[in-house]
Amino acid sequence: ERPLAQLLPHPRFHSVRRGHDLSLVRMTSPVTLGDSVGTICLPLPHLRPPFGQSCWVTRWGNVGDNGEIRDFGGFWGVWGHLGIWGHLGCLGTLGK
Repeated sequence: ERPLAQLLPHPRFHSVRRGHDLSLVRMTSPVTLGDSVGTICLPLPHLRPPFGQSCWVTRWGNVGDNGEIRDFGGFWGVWGHLGIWGHLGCLGTLGK
């Protein structure tokens, strides 16, 4: 465990609905990058990858797809390689 200097939750985070559960964390001292500590790159808001390309996604925690709390005995991580779809492609496949 390490103390935090600052925690900045997403401005639209809601503790009941559990959406937008992302925070920026500032540590009190530097960390050493390694197998269990790394960095991520966030794209600029106006840059979107073209449909049809693929990307890597990841998530961790104990919150389900609809914001419900799941009991998996602690935090868990999931990652995968997915194709990028447009809104119409999602509508056609998911039927929503």
